[in-house]
Amino acid sequence: MAAATIVLSMPACTAQSRPGLGDGLGRVLNQTFHGHVHQDEEIEIPVSGLTDVNIDNFAGHVRIVRCRTSSKPTMHITRRATHGIGRGDTASDSMNQISVDYFVETDGERQRFIVRSKTDHLEPWFQAVDIDIRVERIGIVVVRTKDGHVETIDFEDGVDIESSNGDVRVSTRSPLTQPSTILNQDGSIAWRVGPYASGLFDAEAVHGTIRTSVFKGKWNSARSGNDLDSLHAQLNGGTARIVLRTVDGNISVYVGDHPTEYGTFVR
Repeated sequence: MAAATIVLSMPACTAQSRPGLGDGLGRVLNQTFHGHVHQDEEIEIPVSGLTDVNIDNFAGHVRIVRCRTSSKPTMHITRRATHGIGRGDTASDSMNQISVDYFVETDGERQRFIVRSKTDHLEPWFQAVDIDIRVERIGIVVVRTKDGHVETIDFEDGVDIESSNGDVRVSTRSPLTQPSTILNQDGSIAWRVGPYASGLFDAEAVHGTIRTSVFKGKWNSARSGNDLDSLHAQLNGGTARIVLRTVDGNISVYVGDHPTEYGTFVR
């Protein structure tokens, strides 16, 4: 069946809750002394059920989360510019040079939400777009970005992520069986899955270390050559490759109950 494409028009910005005095003062100081400005936008996504997500972002944070509540699928976009002391007006004027395009493709019963951001600004290193997506079910995740963190929570299929200058954290309770690849530079990688996931791990942290916390599941890492910065292991007899690479960062692998929960006292 041929793929169908639904192009979404850019709706007007939705109203935001009024910030408090402290927040407003902080924004004034940021704009005055750091030349920082930002614009927020909330968009409803016309998808339902399992949705693949494909993002190519010129710079900025990316977060993709499964929303189990009855709320509608949404994407929150924050365009940012930080031009430095005394350049707040330049930063404000540059907002119009950031564009974000997005659309939905359908191929049979599969849906794919695609996001592309770019800038025509002469100083693009001062700009970024933060993207936060919440959908009912997450399938395959593909992300390209830099100068920001990447996080995806409760995906059901594999991930393909390339990033730099930020950490990458993926976590899911689904029993993963699909291959995945995460390539990062100047940032760490955290891979967190439940006890019924499987895979064949191939991980390397150049100028970093690798830590494993396997509390449940059949874990075989007896291969010679494993050391502080490289790992070759098999989880639950899986054959799908899990490739994790970073330069100037660390890698952590967690297998156990409640992989999507984390904090100061959660391993």
